[in-house]
Amino acid sequence: MFPEESPMITDHVKTIFCNGVANTYEDARRGAKAIGQIMGRPVECFYNNAHHDLLFGTTTALAGTGLSLLAAHPLPLMIVGSRSQSLVERRKTQCAAAMAEKIRTDLQNHPLNQVVLVLHSQGRDIGDLALRRLSRQERQRISVVTLGSSPIAEKAAAKVTNLQQKGDLVPAFMKLRDSAMHLINLNFFPSKREIHSIEGNGHSLASYLRHPHVQRCLMDEHSRSVQKVAEQAQIKI
Repeated sequence: MFPEESPMITDHVKTIFCNGVANTYEDARRGAKAIGQIMGRPVECFYNNAHHDLLFGTTTALAGTGLSLLAAHPLPLMIVGSRSQSLVERRKTQCAAAMAEKIRTDLQNHPLNQVVLVLHSQGRDIGDLALRRLSRQERQRISVVTLGSSPIAEKAAAKVTNLQQKGDLVPAFMKLRDSAMHLINLNFFPSKREIHSIEGNGHSLASYLRHPHVQRCLMDEHSRSVQKVAEQAQIKI
C-alpha cells in the first residue's frame, strides 16, 4: 500500500498550464507556479505566444481585463490586415502542434501517465487544437480544466471542466467568434459543452485562482488523476 502522495504515483500525473493572450513568458511561468501551489505539485508551463506583435504591447498593459483579448480578436486584426490575422492563426497551429507532440511523447514513454491541462482564456484554443491532433486513446488519458474561455466539448478528453466567472466578458466574445467559425468549419467534437458558472467578475488568471471553487476543482482533478494511475498500476491508495 502506498500513500496517495507517494512520488511513485504522483510522478505519473503531469499537469500542464497554457496561458492566455498578451502574456509574457515570465507571466506564464508565474501562472504555472501559482497553480502548482494550489495543487501541491510542480506544474509545467507551455507558453502560448499566439498574439500579434503590433498589438501585444497595448494588450499586455490591459492583461487581466476583457480588453486583453483584442490581441487575437478578429476585429483589430482585420484593421491591421488579413496577413496579421493569418500570423496569429499560424502561431496557434504551431503551438498546438508542439503541445500535441509533447503530450503524445509523454504518454508513449510513460504508459501509466495521466495529463491534466489547465487552459486560461486563449490558452483554451491551443489546448483544443492540440486535442484534435491526438487519438481517442490518447485523449482518454487527459483531463482538461478551462478558465475564462469558451467551453471545450466534453468528449474532447476523458474529463472536461469549463469554469467561467459570471462577470467575465471574454467567454462571451469567444462564443461569438466560435459561432462564426462553426458556420465555416465543422466542429470536430460535436457534443455537449457544459459550463460551470461561478461568482466573480475578473478575467485574469489570478482572479480565477483565488476562487475557492476553482481551487477545489484543481485539487480534485489532481486526486482523480492520481486515482486513475493507481488503478492502472493496481496499487491501493
